[in-house]
Amino acid sequence: MKRQITRDNHYVPQWYQKGFLTKGRHKLHVRNLMPVMKTFPNGKTLLEPEVEELGPKLIFNEFDLYTTRFGEILNDDIETFLFGQIDKTGADAVRGWIAGDPIQVHRKFQEFFGYMDTQKLRTPKGLDWILKHYQSLPQVELMAQMQALRQMHCTMWCECVREIVSAAKSPVKFLVSDHPVTVFHPKLGPDVDECQYPGDPGIQMVSTQTIFALDANHCLILTNLEYAEDPAAADHMARRTNARFRGESMARTDAMVRGRELTEADVNAINLVLLSRAKQYVAAGRPEWLYPERNCSLSWEEIAKILLPRDGLWKFGGEMYIGYEDGTSAYRDKFGRTSRAHEFLAKPPLSSDPEPDAPCGCGGGLNFRDCCADILPQRRPSWRVMSIRERNLALIRGISKILELDDSEESWLRVRRTLSEDQVRRIYEVHAALWPTDTQLIDLLPSPQRKRSRALYLGMTDARTLSEKITGMLSYVDELVVVHPFMNANAVRKEFSPVHQPASFLDQTLRNVFALLVLERAILEGRVHLIPDPLDFDPGFRSEIIAITDRLGHKVELGPLDKAMARELGQDEMMRFVKRLPPDEMKAYIRRRVPAGAQELTDADIDSVVEAWGKEVERDPMALLTPPPTGQRGEVKTMKSFARETGLYVATLTGAFVYTDSDTQWERLHQTDGVHRYEQDPAAGAIIGNLTTLQIKVPTLTYHRESEPESVGITRAFLREVAVALRADAALDFGVKVTEPGLATAPEDEGLLTCRLRASLPVGGFQRTDVSRLVMTFGRLEDVPPVRLALFIEPILGSI
Repeated sequence: MKRQITRDNHYVPQWYQKGFLTKGRHKLHVRNLMPVMKTFPNGKTLLEPEVEELGPKLIFNEFDLYTTRFGEILNDDIETFLFGQIDKTGADAVRGWIAGDPIQVHRKFQEFFGYMDTQKLRTPKGLDWILKHYQSLPQVELMAQMQALRQMHCTMWCECVREIVSAAKSPVKFLVSDHPVTVFHPKLGPDVDECQYPGDPGIQMVSTQTIFALDANHCLILTNLEYAEDPAAADHMARRTNARFRGESMARTDAMVRGRELTEADVNAINLVLLSRAKQYVAAGRPEWLYPERNCSLSWEEIAKILLPRDGLWKFGGEMYIGYEDGTSAYRDKFGRTSRAHEFLAKPPLSSDPEPDAPCGCGGGLNFRDCCADILPQRRPSWRVMSIRERNLALIRGISKILELDDSEESWLRVRRTLSEDQVRRIYEVHAALWPTDTQLIDLLPSPQRKRSRALYLGMTDARTLSEKITGMLSYVDELVVVHPFMNANAVRKEFSPVHQPASFLDQTLRNVFALLVLERAILEGRVHLIPDPLDFDPGFRSEIIAITDRLGHKVELGPLDKAMARELGQDEMMRFVKRLPPDEMKAYIRRRVPAGAQELTDADIDSVVEAWGKEVERDPMALLTPPPTGQRGEVKTMKSFARETGLYVATLTGAFVYTDSDTQWERLHQTDGVHRYEQDPAAGAIIGNLTTLQIKVPTLTYHRESEPESVGITRAFLREVAVALRADAALDFGVKVTEPGLATAPEDEGLLTCRLRASLPVGGFQRTDVSRLVMTFGRLEDVPPVRLALFIEPILGSI
C-alpha cells in the first residue's frame, strides 16, 4: 500500500502547542498580525479575522513548506522522518526540563538543544533567514542547508546561564508564536535594521538572550555568562568571549536556575518580546493575552532587567579538567576555551576610540581614520586580543631572538650555517602559542575597507616564488591576504610535527623564516595579512572542509600550467638537495647523470661543476649550508595554499577580490556547485575589457625590489577603483573606456616577468552554498556580499 504524502507541514509541532492550552480547552486563540483581504471565486472579498479560535492541527502549518520535488515525484521525508524523530526526542526533553527532572535533563541535554535549534530554523521566518544569507536556493537545497545548519547555535547556548522562570502565579500566561525560539537584545529593538524581517540579533553578541517558552507556565531564558555576571559593564554590541557557531563544549547539566515567579507585568513584557519577533501569528489560551502591547509600555532596556537572572550564577562558569582512560587530559575554561593562551594574547582595553591619526585599536597597522572609524563596533576585528598583524610581528621578533638575527648579511649567513634542531623546535613552539586551537579567526580578520583595494592570493605560498606571486603584486594592490607559510604544530601528529621532529624541518624552516623577513616591512605597514589556514588550528572548520570534500567526491586534476610549475619546482627542489650533498656524493651524482655513450667527464670537469654549485649555494639566501639528513629520516617540504572554499570564505569576510596564477583554481572557481552557474555580468563588460588590456610586471626573484615598474600607478588606481565600486555595490560603468590609451603598458623592464590578466565578474559573484554556510557558521551573521571579482594572472612566455 502506497504511503500517503504529508503536505500540511507543521513548523510548530502540535504536541508543543498543546502545552499552551488552558485547562479543559482543546483550542487556542490565534492572532493574525497581518490579516489580508481574500477574494473568492464569485468576486466577493472578505478580510481575514484578526483573532480566531483553532485547534493545534490547524495552527502554525504551511502547505508544502518542507515538501521536495523530483520531477513529478513528491517527497515528505523531511517532515516525516527528520522532524518526526527530532520532535519525538524533543518532546521528551522539553517535558523533562519543565518537570525539573535532573536525570531526564541530563539524558536529554543534547537532544533538547538540538530540538531547540531545529525549531529556530524550521519556521517560515527561519527558512527566510537562511535564504537571505544564501541569496537564493531551490527547495531541495534549502532543505539540505537547513539540516546542515540546524545545530549551529547549540555550542553557545549550552554555555549560557540557564534559567526557567514561572508564570504559574500570574493571571497572564506565555504566548506561543510562529517563531518560538526568540532572540532579544537590550540595544536592538524591533525597529532597528538588524531586526527587520527575517533578521534577529545574533546570539554571538555579549548581551543577546534567547527566550523559549516551554509551555504556558514555563519559559527558558539563556543569558551569556559575562553579561549575567556584570550587565552594567557589558560591551553590549561586542562579540561574547569565544563566540562560535561550531565546536565542542562542556557544561554541567545539573546547572539550572529555577524558582523565580513572574508577575503579570513581567509575563506581559516577555510576551511583548515574543510578539515582536513573530512573523504573522501568535496564539494563547485566552484572547486578551494576545495583546501584550496594551499592558506593557516598557522600553527594551527595561525589559532586559526582567530577563536577567537574579540568583544561582555560582552554578555556572569555573574551569574543568578532564582525564581520560588512555591517560590524556583536556581543559575548558568558563567560555569553552581549551587553553590559557588568551592570557598573554590579550591587549589592554581602550576606554574610547583613538584620535583619527592615531594607530587603530584593532592593531591592523593603519591609523584609525583609515581603518575602523567608519565600521560599526560589532563588525570590527577584536580590539581586546593581538591582531593577525601583531601576532606575525611577534613571531618575527621571536624568531629574531631565537636565531640572534640582526640586519647584517653576516648574521643571516651564520643562521644558514648553524641552524639547529633546538632553534627549529622553539620557532614552531612560538608559532603554535600564537595560534592555539581555540583561536576564533573571525575575531581577528581585518574588516573590509571602503577606500583601499584588497586581494586574496589563491595559490601556493612558496619562498622561491614570493616576488612573482606576492611582493610583486604589492605594486598594484593596496593590501594582500596570503596564507601563512608556517605549519601549526598544534594540529599535527608527533611523528610529523616540527616540534617533535625538528631535524626534518631545518631546510623548510629556513625558507619560511626568509619569507617572513622579506614580508616584514609590508606586514608592519598593514599591507600583507599573513593568515594561517583555519584547517591548521580549528578542528570544527577542518571537519567541515573534509565533509565538503567528501560530498563533492571528484578528484582534482591539475591544469597544464600547474603541472609545469610542479615539475619546475620539483626539479629545483631536487637540485637544491643535490647541491647540499657532501662533495663525494655530489661527484657520484654527476657521474650517474652522464648519458650513456656521451664523452666521460674528467675529474677536473666534475670538480669545476662541484665548485660552481658550491658558489651557487653560497649566493642563494634560501639555501641551508649544512648537508641534508641521511638515512630514512628525510626532509619535509610544505607549500601552503587556501582550498577553494577556504579562500572564498576568507576573501568574503575581508572584502577581498581573488587573484590566482593556478589554472586549476581558476577552473574550480567557475565549477558549478549545483545551484550557481557563474555567468558573466553583462553590466561588467567595460570593466572586464579594461582589465584584460592591462599587463602587470613582477620580479622573478624573491629579493624585494624597491623600484616599481613603469605605468604601475594607472593600473593600481584602476584596480582600486574597481575594488571599491564592487564592494560598495556601485554602478559598474564609472566612465572608463575599454580602449583607454593610458592603460597600455610601457616597454618591458629588464628582469621583470610580464603577465596578462583575465577577469571574471559573474552575476551575483562567486556565491557557493558551502561557502555561505562557512561564512554563517565560522563568520558573521550580518549580511556579507560574496566575492565579486577574480583575476587570473598568466605569464607571457618569453617576456623576460
